[in-house]
Amino acid sequence: TSSPSRKLTDLFYTTIPWEKVAETCGGIRIADIGCGNGKYSKYFREICNTRYPFYYTGVDQRTHPDWNLWDSNYATFELASSCDAMSVVREDTNVIITTSALEHFQEDVSFFETVKIFVKKAVHPVLQIHVVPSKVCLWLYGVHGVRQYTPATIHKLFGLFSEEDEKVLYYLGGSNCNKLHFSQITFPLKCRLGDLRYKNTEKYESRLKKAVSKDLKILKGAPSYLAFVINSNSSVNLF
Repeated sequence: TSSPSRKLTDLFYTTIPWEKVAETCGGIRIADIGCGNGKYSKYFREICNTRYPFYYTGVDQRTHPDWNLWDSNYATFELASSCDAMSVVREDTNVIITTSALEHFQEDVSFFETVKIFVKKAVHPVLQIHVVPSKVCLWLYGVHGVRQYTPATIHKLFGLFSEEDEKVLYYLGGSNCNKLHFSQITFPLKCRLGDLRYKNTEKYESRLKKAVSKDLKILKGAPSYLAFVINSNSSVNLF
């Protein structure tokens, strides 16, 4: 019953060359900023599936009762605002992630300034992975967070980092996923018909698979979400 954007996000994370990241960096040590309930600690552990060391730090401005479910010998959680988040993560962190969190940061540029300082101090490669709502999410979700993102605004964020860094922008989904979200979630909720994903889950799942498959074949259009990566301090291109 994941929304199209959430399903696209989870699929995108499986395409990251985790084994190559781990080999290049001597392991994977993730800082998940704006981690919410922390469920991605388990998900990243599963999809990384690497023989190298793995560690996860979840950071959020509010504590969540589910943190106790995920807390383990490879995962911990810290309480901090977005602007202070980098001060509570491990110094050997080599992967910084936000998943539909940047749109909630009142000062997203200030957050990236703290990441920039962290990257400059690091003596090891640092990979950033950020997944954000595109402009179409304004009519799909309504007022969600404080902003949506466009390729232009993301390229401005790219400009904060060194020209030598590897930077790649990805479009996730398109018109088919957007139409599915509107027909199954946005419109019925506005009309007080309930979320249709839960009324006929098998049908929704089948339609979601078809929508994702169709959008993968379309090179242009309005993306459901945007994802971008920044690979710093590394002599190896990962993407």
